[in-house]
Amino acid sequence: MSPETMELRARVEALERALAAAINTNRANERRRRCMNMAVCAVASAAVAVALVFVAVPTPLRAAGPSTLTAPFTIVDDSGRLLMRVMDVANRGAVVSLYNANARGVVEIGASPSGCCGIVRVYNGADNAQPKAMIGVNEDDTGGLHLAGLGNGVTQVSGKGVVIANAERKPVVVLRQDADGGYVQLRNDSGTIGADLWASATGGILQVNDPSANQAARIDAAGGPGKMTIFGGGAAKTTIGVSAENAGLLSLESARGNSVLLHGIGALKTLNHVGHEVVDIGVDDHGSGIVDVRHSAGVGGVRLDVSETGAGNLKIHSPPFEIMAQMGLKEGGRGDVCVMGRKGLLCLSGVAAKSLIPW
Repeated sequence: MSPETMELRARVEALERALAAAINTNRANERRRRCMNMAVCAVASAAVAVALVFVAVPTPLRAAGPSTLTAPFTIVDDSGRLLMRVMDVANRGAVVSLYNANARGVVEIGASPSGCCGIVRVYNGADNAQPKAMIGVNEDDTGGLHLAGLGNGVTQVSGKGVVIANAERKPVVVLRQDADGGYVQLRNDSGTIGADLWASATGGILQVNDPSANQAARIDAAGGPGKMTIFGGGAAKTTIGVSAENAGLLSLESARGNSVLLHGIGALKTLNHVGHEVVDIGVDDHGSGIVDVRHSAGVGGVRLDVSETGAGNLKIHSPPFEIMAQMGLKEGGRGDVCVMGRKGLLCLSGVAAKSLIPW
């Protein structure tokens, strides 16, 4: 015999003794009062005994309520006001609806229309046509959150990212995760991409587009130092970045193809439409200024520089960069002009010496 059975038997015996005592008391009262209705007295005694048994029996041994309900069914309050309804919907299974104080549906719990996944819909109670919020599992096995916004816009959050759409359900903000990293995309009301921001293991990229979705500006550090590029007519026109010498670099492009490079090492270069350097302004190896003007082929031309002694020089080169004429200062500090002729180098100082003219 189990301890629970023994305890129950002891309680029943105690109740039997209590019932006997009650009956004896009732009999004594009968003799004194001559109870007018014996049946009433017996029923009262039995009711007391039943009540004592019900209270004394442990809770798990009491009779349980109904354990199975068949849908559809509704639950109402004492006044008959609708509180909850359970329906059996084809392909979805059970659908539970909860109602507010005005008996308007505000929450729906059930499966998705395909029946694959769970979903909860929340309504504002005034308009049950469209839920204001939904949370559940998508068909692709990702979690999802759907929030109604102002002006019939919506925000969707899923395991893939976040999408904010306008009243026409066209995305205007997209936040996603892909295999390489994450990106943010901004669009206008017509759905045209206005800006993109990417991040990956090689670096980040920010791209801004014109109203036609053509590149207008780009900042990136993918695979190297950072740079910013400004576009026009579908081509790069201005680039700010870092050169191979780890110096700042500014590149300006023209519509004709000519360009200018401003280099942080101390150089300004002008390139023609075929990419040849035709003008160089910069600093030589000794820290002095230098200017080169060249032919369109990038050869020959004129050089203006400063010697190590501080004297200025002007050199005229042939295409192979041979000095054909030069104007500068001699060692004595006097100016001189030399040219390369058929018979060799001819200088004004030499001519003056032969004619006895002071030079």
